[in-house]
Amino acid sequence: MVEIELKFQLPAAALPAIRAEVTAAGGRVQTLAAAYFDTPARHLATARAALRLRQEGDQWVQTLKAQGASPMHRLEHNVPCEGTPGGGRPALDPTHHLGTPAATALAAALGLGEAELAATARAGGMAGLALTFETDIQRSFACVTQAGIRVELALDEGAIRAEPSLDISPTPVEARTALPFGCPLIEVSNLDERAGNAETKLYRRSGRGDDRVRPPGPTRGGGPLRRRQHEQRRWRAAARRR
Repeated sequence: MVEIELKFQLPAAALPAIRAEVTAAGGRVQTLAAAYFDTPARHLATARAALRLRQEGDQWVQTLKAQGASPMHRLEHNVPCEGTPGGGRPALDPTHHLGTPAATALAAALGLGEAELAATARAGGMAGLALTFETDIQRSFACVTQAGIRVELALDEGAIRAEPSLDISPTPVEARTALPFGCPLIEVSNLDERAGNAETKLYRRSGRGDDRVRPPGPTRGGGPLRRRQHEQRRWRAAARRR
């Protein structure tokens, strides 16, 4: 099985309709507060990796994500953590991920050997990692099943605290699904029409928070539709190679 994420940046005019869709599917609301870490030179973002601490309800979880062997493969390692006595964010601890393939990728992104990363982390060092940005999100989500395929819909609204702070209301609506290898990609034309033909990004857990922090720039590459078609071709080619 492989999990695929489709993310859509929504225009404000489409938000009420998307909210209604998620609610009609039995949507629930979850508060997510997260802190993302990287080096000043953005070594993790460059390597398509992400390291974060996120509060999910009453539980803090430290997550490391990294690029796998192919565009359809992502490494991910999650570790529940204890918050501070007042329930605040715990300190980042890279040792949580030692001994995993994701940690190997993290060491490579930082230009370290895995043993060097382990020694640095166990000594309390951060290997240059520091807080990059924080997010405060209200996620409305629902699970639906169609043609035997389970799909999780998630609508995120909130803010990113960086320099400068960036409002993300609305932020992407996610259509996340777990598919067996060889299963055709989900057609997203109906959802895309309700979203007002907004710019669409298709990727599997890229982990590049910098993409959300940067203010929108001028369009490139022939416009949203052409870029979407190009991404779809790349995904289908990657699926065939598997």
